[in-house]
Amino acid sequence: MNVTKLLLTVAGVSILATSCQQDQGVKQYDYTYTNKTGKDILIDIYPTLQDYNNNTNPYLKGVAVANGGTYVIPSSDFVPEQKYYVDWYSSDYTYTNWQNRQGFYDEFVTAFVPTFQSNWNKLESVNDYARLVFLNGGAATESKWVAVDGVAYPGGNYTEWADLPARYKYRKMTFRKDFSCALYYQSDSSDIILNDKRTFRTPYLGTPQGMNQGMVYINLEDEHNVAITGIATYSIGPINEATGLPTFGDTIVIDMDDNGRYKMVRDTTSAN
Repeated sequence: MNVTKLLLTVAGVSILATSCQQDQGVKQYDYTYTNKTGKDILIDIYPTLQDYNNNTNPYLKGVAVANGGTYVIPSSDFVPEQKYYVDWYSSDYTYTNWQNRQGFYDEFVTAFVPTFQSNWNKLESVNDYARLVFLNGGAATESKWVAVDGVAYPGGNYTEWADLPARYKYRKMTFRKDFSCALYYQSDSSDIILNDKRTFRTPYLGTPQGMNQGMVYINLEDEHNVAITGIATYSIGPINEATGLPTFGDTIVIDMDDNGRYKMVRDTTSAN
């Protein structure tokens, strides 16, 4: 083979390799978030689900301004075929992708794999206050609550707080960023029992402005069913002129079919 033929062969192989790479989606592209809301949206991208759940080690951070603004990421900033986890929210946390709809097939998913074929992500949301209440102002990863009043059903009887045995008054709940929630209670022997098999979901249409009450739904879930076993409600007060947001007390009411109805206050202690 002479030199000319050799060069042509090498060039042909190089062109073919480049063409195959492009056909396989390796060519460069921009991954774009487009803001469809009326507020600026902050975007935090995490490399692992654990980092997302703990608000640690963000891989990328950006902003898409209100009413059509974009946040553009060149594909070279991503590792090919790697899964990432996105948390996006307005600065007041009323518009956010932290919304787990109560319908079974609307399961909360924050993961995405950037590809050339699906390189555009619309940021759309309904107004809701659940993140402010259940993630301690929006930026936290959990909130803890302790019962201070209520009724329960010991022995199948409806019993007021003042008449409840002490162990029935011990009720604590933790709501986490991954939409799991844990119930702590006392057994007959006064041992602390943890039941963390529950999840919670947010209202399908969010919580519209002007409402005086919001809620999340507490569920027992498996791969075949979502069974609502309780509701956590919170009060929405007048607008705070300084923030433009409603006011929220540090009180919720947990109404659970298998436990009772408890008024709970925010627990600022470090342990359950």
